[in-house]
Amino acid sequence: MALKEKNVVIFCGHRLSSLKCTVPVQLLKAKSGFVGGSFSLEQKFWKKDYNLGDDVVNLIVLGVISWTTAFLLIRKTFFESSFEFCNRIVSTIHATLAVILVSLSVEDWSCPVCPLASNSSPKQRQALAVTVAYLIYDLICCLFDERVSLDNTVHHLVSIVGLGADFAYQKCGSEQIAALFITEISSPFLHARELLKELGYRDTDLNLAADVSFPTLQIQFVSLFWL
Repeated sequence: MALKEKNVVIFCGHRLSSLKCTVPVQLLKAKSGFVGGSFSLEQKFWKKDYNLGDDVVNLIVLGVISWTTAFLLIRKTFFESSFEFCNRIVSTIHATLAVILVSLSVEDWSCPVCPLASNSSPKQRQALAVTVAYLIYDLICCLFDERVSLDNTVHHLVSIVGLGADFAYQKCGSEQIAALFITEISSPFLHARELLKELGYRDTDLNLAADVSFPTLQIQFVSLFWL
């Protein structure tokens, strides 16, 4: 920040980019305050850039409540099934919904990760918020299971922080959407393997088809997005 006698040159724009603005010192002192050689105006820009937004927060809260309600209804319907069985049904519903939302948020299917390092669109933020809500629900839900898995807990925490970074920085939405699509497109087949086993279809052709479909789809869609 360059300081002059009568005017001050500050960096303005998104995240204090290289665009410079000359503003009278008196105006900055009156409007934003001058403390310890730095202006609180810069802090206002910083706070604005890292604001999650009420719409995202509300969607995450609503999502956690919705996923929890869905689990309780499924648990009541399939009361004879295991805790994990009911949770995997919710996971399958989330995977299907996530793929749909991600597909709707892609701007150009000829280049699904374009534009790179761009501002996240509202549709991208909505898709990520639904998944963050699911991850929060699933993290809490797994703590009530008979077996608490440490690696699964770490996986959820890292995923929540990683996706939450998009809300904070509002950047790289296309890349995160692509990663979410690749992850969730094969998830229904991953869960189907365990669901079929509990339904009595272990070591059957149907179970084998689910086993083969899971890695095959991941490889195919990784090629679609990144090669």
